Amino acid sequence: MKNEFFSPELETFKDEKALADPEEFMALMQKNSAEVTPDQIEKNLNKAESWVKHPDRLIECYTDPTLETFCCASIPAKVVNEKGEIVEDHKKRKSFLVGIPFIYVSGNAPEKFMRGEVAHEVGHALYTDFSILEEAGRRAKADGYERGAASGLLNCLEDPRMERIVGGPMNPGANLDLFEKNRLLILPSIGNHLKEADPASQFQFLLKVDSLWRIFSNELKDYKKPWKLEELNPDVQAAYEKVKDALYKITGDSKTPALKISSAFKNLFFTQIWPVYKELLDKYPPEKQQKGEEGESDKSNQEKSESGDDKSEAPKNSKGEGDEGDGQESGGEGKPEPGKESDGEGEPGSNGGKPEEGGKQPGKPGKGKPGRPGEPGNIDPEAPMLNPADTENWPPHLKKFLQYMQQKHDSRLMQKQIEVKQQLQKQAESGNEYEKAKHDILKNRDGFSDPEARKKYNELSAELSPITSQISRLFKQYFPKNDEPEEEWKRRGKNFDVRRLVKNYGSGMEKPLGKKENFREKHFLLQIIVDVSGSMKQEGRIENAVKACIAMAEAAKKTNVEVEVLASDDHNVKEDESYLIKSFEEDFSGPVKERMISMLTSFGGENEDGNSVEAAMERLNKQKSIAKAQYDQVGSLAVFISDSTTQETDTRDAVLEARKKTPFEGLAISSDPEIKKCVKFHFGEDSIIPDTIKDLPNAMMKILLRNVSRFGGK
Repeated sequence: MKNEFFSPELETFKDEKALADPEEFMALMQKNSAEVTPDQIEKNLNKAESWVKHPDRLIECYTDPTLETFCCASIPAKVVNEKGEIVEDHKKRKSFLVGIPFIYVSGNAPEKFMRGEVAHEVGHALYTDFSILEEAGRRAKADGYERGAASGLLNCLEDPRMERIVGGPMNPGANLDLFEKNRLLILPSIGNHLKEADPASQFQFLLKVDSLWRIFSNELKDYKKPWKLEELNPDVQAAYEKVKDALYKITGDSKTPALKISSAFKNLFFTQIWPVYKELLDKYPPEKQQKGEEGESDKSNQEKSESGDDKSEAPKNSKGEGDEGDGQESGGEGKPEPGKESDGEGEPGSNGGKPEEGGKQPGKPGKGKPGRPGEPGNIDPEAPMLNPADTENWPPHLKKFLQYMQQKHDSRLMQKQIEVKQQLQKQAESGNEYEKAKHDILKNRDGFSDPEARKKYNELSAELSPITSQISRLFKQYFPKNDEPEEEWKRRGKNFDVRRLVKNYGSGMEKPLGKKENFREKHFLLQIIVDVSGSMKQEGRIENAVKACIAMAEAAKKTNVEVEVLASDDHNVKEDESYLIKSFEEDFSGPVKERMISMLTSFGGENEDGNSVEAAMERLNKQKSIAKAQYDQVGSLAVFISDSTTQETDTRDAVLEARKKTPFEGLAISSDPEIKKCVKFHFGEDSIIPDTIKDLPNAMMKILLRNVSRFGGK
């Protein structure tokens, strides 16, 4: 047969009236493995990984010669972000690692078979509620059985139930893939040897294969069942009849959907199926079927198994107690190369060695030797249902492979991290010159000398855009440029009158739109004093103050409101010109914006608010004198933004003196009761203190309403 990557089909197993021979199937896998190349293995794995992509899951595929059965494990979802950091991926609800037995990868198994097995594992990741395993274990222990007894039984129900959800008439592609893997391996492996199993195993596996046969009845209509109910143990036949109705409800069939895991599912399992299975366990005690202890009993059992006489080994799920997983670990760290025989005879991890009698070849069912689910020699080649989030209770050989998958997964993340960091470094190096040239161009346009200050200002300005717009509307409403609008018709109840216009035409009295000849120009001065002492650096206080300055300064543009911003700690603008952030006459340009941003990190002295208020009033009075020479009406307002942590009364005295000359308000942007108490102590009990920056427009409206009556009075 031509050795292709995941062969599309195997003509050897296309008999339309009979299932495949699993031993021949595995022999072909062994033959293909002897000719495999590393390039073929890599391409096969890449193809398998393309099948597991899912929008709500991050799923990766791995293989290794030590792995004998498909498995699926859950891990924390992590991703490399744009900064090259490995962080939790909140977009993916879960991440899973799927293990694929090396024998199928190296043996170029049929593509439909591989897609079916992968779909089976992904189906568990998507649709199996593994918490029921814990409940089943607790129930079994409470009833006096091994924890794995109930979970092993549950596995034989969950496999077909889940496959009906993954496939079915609504998903014909997945349904055909699942059918192909069951046709080639699962149904014949179990069905051919079902009557040779002990009664408990017969009951378990009968539930599985009978459900699969019903689910895929359309595809199997021309096939012959490899087992007969009447050939099984009479007690098994009777037990099956008792649970048949419950089984059909749980797993469904080709037309009826499967039951979702719910209270109804649990009720059917724990009240109808589990009690019947317990009766079989009581009548055929597992103790009489278990392997003996090390020594003579082990040797005796081994001789029996090689002669095909031992039929009493009980099924035991991976979560059962005792010697679970014995003999599963790899014999050493060395892994056989593709196509080469392993030194161990039939040892897990053997890739190219000849199969032992009794069926100890990985993935190959042993003829006439029912064993524990997932073990070599078991009539069910699929692994038991293992909780992917509870890997501590996995068999040792699967735990070992999980560690291998986790290492490979971490290596992938680290490699991706290296690639992202290298790319970032490359971008940084190539972008430095571009950023420098870009800054030089922008500097001539906006006046910023520091690109980081520009970036920070633009960020804050964009964030404050809604707040700025609201304050701008307030300024235009309360401080119009003229004392009356230019057009007053309709406002006085008058309409445009043509007759009046004709009558008065040429007399100078026509004025059809009521335009005033002499209107009074208004101007308003808003002075903002910002506390930049050390205490303001706590809890984002200074950032809120700077945001308030930006919002009010931006809002004042294109209005007749003129803004001045001063900084204050134990120095002020009278002593140090660096405390002048923006003067009244200064345009709101790049250098001013840069100085506003500097308040976030600069300054930080002690409080001497009284001196700062006095220095600010000198500047405000001087500017009012200048403005009165240019405008008909001039108003002013001073606002001190501070946390007012000082206990000195100088601030209070200075504010009382300042209010004789101009309205003066104390302001803090904080929800802290202590800060509110301090502000009210220094600036008055009626001080308006918004909790957040988003409340600033409402606070400014109250401040303007309270003080607008004095506009232009002094």
